[in-house]
Amino acid sequence: MPVDNNLDELTQQLLVNLRKSQGQFAMFGHHDDLSCRRDTTMPSDVLQATGVYPAVFGFDFGGIEKYGMPDFDEQYFSRQRDQIIYAFSRGAVITMSWHSVNPVTGGGYGNNCSPDSVKAVLPGGFKLSDFNRWLDGVADFAHSLVDADEQTIPVVFRPLHEHNGDWFWWCIGKRDGQVDTDEAQFIELWQYIVSYLRDKRGVHNFLYANSPDRSCFTIDDFDTGYFRGYPGDDFVDIFGLDDYIDIGRFDNHQSPELIFKDFQTVLRKLVECAEGRNKVAAFTEVGTPNKLAGVEYNPWTGFLERAARTDEYTRKVLWYLAWRNSMTQEETNVYGTPLLQDATGADFREFSKGYIRFLDRIPNMYRDNEID
Repeated sequence: MPVDNNLDELTQQLLVNLRKSQGQFAMFGHHDDLSCRRDTTMPSDVLQATGVYPAVFGFDFGGIEKYGMPDFDEQYFSRQRDQIIYAFSRGAVITMSWHSVNPVTGGGYGNNCSPDSVKAVLPGGFKLSDFNRWLDGVADFAHSLVDADEQTIPVVFRPLHEHNGDWFWWCIGKRDGQVDTDEAQFIELWQYIVSYLRDKRGVHNFLYANSPDRSCFTIDDFDTGYFRGYPGDDFVDIFGLDDYIDIGRFDNHQSPELIFKDFQTVLRKLVECAEGRNKVAAFTEVGTPNKLAGVEYNPWTGFLERAARTDEYTRKVLWYLAWRNSMTQEETNVYGTPLLQDATGADFREFSKGYIRFLDRIPNMYRDNEID
């Protein structure tokens, strides 16, 4: 059963088709594909490199915290709305995360933590009214996502992502510790967000994705580590995972063979966890495979594609969302996608023709049809 028993028609159909597509193909996604570009002469770096758009487009609610205030950036969200409508009109799947500021200090990314931040926005907290205003902004934006046929556009919403880390105000800490909050408060916060949007504001075009960070638990501890802070089956539609550590990140010092083997194992374990709760699985963020993983010139086909096709379990991961390209030049071994003229550009173009599909080769995910 979905989190929302009153899902609108298109969102319900999307969930049905995601289930149908398991094992048939995966999809490639890119965050901020239309707004963060290294080649500004093209509408998309992925388009520049491959000739096609990604199948999944990632966006973010960051800044919605100023909703209703004089300095609210309406133009930013208007542009983002237009981009979402454009991507949807071409058949893409839409996902949204939320890099919110700290509700107590107002600090943004890199300065986002402060004790008792979650407590402050839960019922009885002194920042609850402010947080409700934030949620009203999310709800109003969700309601405004309407296509040319007056149908509300489905969104895979990924709130409070990487909650098992120590870098966001909602984080519960790595493995043993507490940062700003504890596990019980985090779960209460997640459930409050879903209930407010779904029940109070009537948002029925959201599927909810849980997405812990893989680097915060070991592979041996996957079956328990994944469920730290898990909001419950009634509040999660998609088992996501944000994984940079297994792709050849600079602080993964294992051999290329072990890096690849670990990545395969993580894919399998994520799917096993999802299927055990009758959910579907996706890599809600994935790092850029690179020479540190032993595939300097063919990282996309030689690492990511090869792992995704390994067996019946790895094939069930629905999509892989690479992060935006604004940081590509600074951290080429972690973020982004290449341009065609880059060293791995030709391999990326070849990758776009494989098992992990781009926008040109996915079926209509919003109609009742056969998936193949």
